[in-house]
Amino acid sequence: VRTVRRCMSGYGARFAMRIAREAVEIRPRVAWGTASCLNWIQESLHLENCPCICIGDESMFAANVGQLNIRVGTTGTDTAGFRAADVLEVVALLAHMEQSVKRCAAQAQPA
Repeated sequence: VRTVRRCMSGYGARFAMRIAREAVEIRPRVAWGTASCLNWIQESLHLENCPCICIGDESMFAANVGQLNIRVGTTGTDTAGFRAADVLEVVALLAHMEQSVKRCAAQAQPA
């Protein structure tokens, strides 16, 4: 935590830091939450009708209705369709997805 504070000190009050259960959250000081951010990204990139995978919190899941929502941890409400036990499971999932995308891309390449 001290190292993160020291690294962030050069940015003044532009960012807020919050100690989470197993992480240090750094976020810009704006009146947005994860749901607002998700909506802004989808609108800005014209992705309103594209599937979205959200790994995170309840407010983001509420903005991602009908899509793939993954809750990390064993506690909390069950609005997500899926659950990862911890950050290590999230890393394993993302690594698996990356490898799958690479395989599909390689198979799509003309010989």
